[in-house]
Amino acid sequence: MNNRMNPSRGPSFVRMWWCAALAALALLWTTPAVAQDDEYTDEEGRTVAEMPALPPPDTQAGKQLAWILSVLNGAPLGGAAERFNERFLEQFTGDQLEKELKSLRAGAFKNKTVDIVRVLGEGKDDSIEVVIRGKGTKRVLSLFLVTDEKNGKIAGLLFGPAGGFSDDGEEAEMADWDQYTGDMGEMKGSASFGAYELVPRDKDKPAGPYLLSPIHEFGEDERLAIGSSFKLWILGALAEEVAAGRLAWDQPVTVRESFKSLPSGTMQLEPPGTPHPLAYFAAQMISISDNTATDHLLHLVGREKVEAYMATVHSMPGLNKPMISTREMFTIKLSADRDLLERYASGDELTRREMLAEGGEVYTGVPSIILASAWKKPVGVDRVEWFAGPHDCCRAMADLRRLEQLPGMAQLGAALRKNPGLPQKSGVWKSVGFKGGSEPGVMNLTFLLERTDGRWFTLSAGWNDTMKPLEEIKLVEMAQRGIDMLAGFEFEKDAEEPAVVPTAEKPW
Repeated sequence: MNNRMNPSRGPSFVRMWWCAALAALALLWTTPAVAQDDEYTDEEGRTVAEMPALPPPDTQAGKQLAWILSVLNGAPLGGAAERFNERFLEQFTGDQLEKELKSLRAGAFKNKTVDIVRVLGEGKDDSIEVVIRGKGTKRVLSLFLVTDEKNGKIAGLLFGPAGGFSDDGEEAEMADWDQYTGDMGEMKGSASFGAYELVPRDKDKPAGPYLLSPIHEFGEDERLAIGSSFKLWILGALAEEVAAGRLAWDQPVTVRESFKSLPSGTMQLEPPGTPHPLAYFAAQMISISDNTATDHLLHLVGREKVEAYMATVHSMPGLNKPMISTREMFTIKLSADRDLLERYASGDELTRREMLAEGGEVYTGVPSIILASAWKKPVGVDRVEWFAGPHDCCRAMADLRRLEQLPGMAQLGAALRKNPGLPQKSGVWKSVGFKGGSEPGVMNLTFLLERTDGRWFTLSAGWNDTMKPLEEIKLVEMAQRGIDMLAGFEFEKDAEEPAVVPTAEKPW
């Protein structure tokens, strides 16, 4: 039986809430239409209704899962701050959470007791994925929960389809790419998408470098703002410095006040002089999109070196020169001097570099905390940001795949996979690398996917609106649909002749 989510139902089938401040999971779940299927059985042939209830694992995530189930089954939520981390609660109040959980039980499980019938994937202390059921029914959902590694509180929840079920019990069928293109075209503003298979340029050297064999593209000529996905360029430049012996993953790096930025992340709260290994900064930058970690690494590697690396994986690198830090972006967009953005955006590259240099307008400026707290609408997303097309983002992922296979690069691979962005079925995907980015009016989701048959794929979806905030759930759903279609993808043409034009510096 095909255990994939039905991607063809779009927004009416799966409803998700996305925590934009983290560019990672916050709260996602389905509508009351829930899977029912007599053919869904366990290894012993028992149907969903016949399966015994299982206890939550005795892990940090398992304990929080037990509490979520108790709320689903009617217990009061109580003090939300005791269970959910601060970033989560910036998006959802305790009253909202309690109301939605109770609504989920009533609508999805008809007020039957909700219990666990299967634990999926490898046991981890900080995350867990299970299949839950309305007791005595065939109604099932998957539940994914992740905790904050610092305090053990809930950082993300996902309720989604369990297995390959449709609402009427028929096995899901994959949507075609033409339908996918039509749905992308209905998104307001500008959207782009690219899905590619990684093919070694030299068959005798399967570790890369790689060609990108296109599977499907939409809006591929767009160069959209990508938010924190630009951090892939910093990670790649950092890895090349380590590979060259100029930096080391275990070397200590101290927190500097001048490199502190605004959230997302937590390192801005650490006292100046606090030391961490270089690998820790990289993991924080990618896994929780820590902006302070990012700016430390940008300055450690050097702006010009990051720009040079970016140029090897980008078709129009001039769009990102000079490469601004997150603090500089916040300063330009959220300065009390409301004309600073216009002066910076209208300047040529030399002028902008002078504004960023010591003593320049951006260097001496500071972002307004008041403006940051009220930042809900797009601000200059087409003028000051980090810009790339889907193939540019996927080229970056392809090169990180090359780099992670070099000696001494285990920390690179670990950083890239610590946060998978969206939980994927372990029976289809062996590993998932991810980086996302967002600000009001901007969202990007970029994945590196290793399929269990040994084939590698990369996918990037982006969306910009210069006038109003995005309905971010729509892009999340489109990315998930694309991943689901890649799960069963087979090439029908010669993969040795990819249509992507190589750059001069690296043969993609």
